[in-house]
Amino acid sequence: MTALRGLLVVIGVVALWYWLIMATPPVHRAIFAVVPPDGALSSGERNALDQDVTAFVRYLPPAGEELSTSARLSQAEIRHLEDVMAINGILLVYMIPAVLIGLVLARFRLTEPLAITWSVGLLALIGAVTIVGFDGAFTAIHPFLFPAGNWTFSPDQYLLTQVYPIGFFAAAWGLILLLSGGTLLVLRLVARRQ
Repeated sequence: MTALRGLLVVIGVVALWYWLIMATPPVHRAIFAVVPPDGALSSGERNALDQDVTAFVRYLPPAGEELSTSARLSQAEIRHLEDVMAINGILLVYMIPAVLIGLVLARFRLTEPLAITWSVGLLALIGAVTIVGFDGAFTAIHPFLFPAGNWTFSPDQYLLTQVYPIGFFAAAWGLILLLSGGTLLVLRLVARRQ
């Protein structure tokens, strides 16, 4: 039961930070400051495209609503962004129950420090494996997330990979791990005081 609680906490915390980081253009601009575009985009063009793409994948737009930069993106890139919207929706579906479960567990003092410690260890293991071999992990997970194969885009042909090169996702994942680990450590301190 401790491992299950720990797993739920990890899923909830990582999903929360994933969603917040991937849906926040100011965080993207901070990452852009250290990860250059993979093409000849100006900073202004990159930020404008990021703003439009993020708004598109953050909210599930009504049927027929177009991405404002769709004239610049290919149909394959737009289909990929639609798939990303679906994944974000699924993560939101997991995040909300995980947060609610966390609140119930905290309210009734059912979260034991051991479950949180287990969560920290699991997150550290996942983080170590995925950060050390990020390119391989990124490549390995994408066929499962995008089984249609619409996730490979050459930067010399596609604007999406110029805005978001692999280094962007590595930096975002590192930030997600760092913030998730910090959140779990705070939860552990709170659980110990109960």
